[in-house]
Amino acid sequence: MTEWILKTFTTYRGEHYRPGEVLELTTEQVESYPLKALVGRGHLVRAGDDRDSTPLETDMLEEVDGIGSAYSERIVELYRTVEELVEAGAMKISEDISGVDLDKAEEIIEQVK
Repeated sequence: MTEWILKTFTTYRGEHYRPGEVLELTTEQVESYPLKALVGRGHLVRAGDDRDSTPLETDMLEEVDGIGSAYSERIVELYRTVEELVEAGAMKISEDISGVDLDKAEEIIEQVK
């Protein structure tokens, strides 16, 4: 069993969990749906890893003019936390996401800060 920390409110197996709660989970639990998706999006992190990270969410990105659901989903897939996105920088984002130019990448970064 390993300790994992929730970054967002979630329901798992009929129980409600709040951000900051610690869960004792086996490797098998973490690698299966739906927990695997929570880990992949940065909503569930191993205790001691990324305690100060903020999960990147599609709705915060869609507030940028010209960034819809397809772009925001791709960005969240590549950069799971706000900190990873900001650290990557506008140049890297514009290189990684086809159709997002440097100016738009800078807008995205400013939106999530």
